[in-house]
Amino acid sequence: MCSSDLACSFDLKVIYDDGEEAVWSRLDLCTISTVSIFYNRATGATWAETD
Repeated sequence: MCSSDLACSFDLKVIYDDGEEAVWSRLDLCTISTVSIFYNRATGATWAETD
């Protein structure tokens, strides 16, 4: 990864009230315009979709 790539690379972390966490690493925010985070209460699953 070159230094210009590092300027676009970000991690995203969600921490819920109960202390559970969801983490996404190295999101390229120079090419992503939207990050949508979803949570399914029934299954406890968290996921993210990018555009």
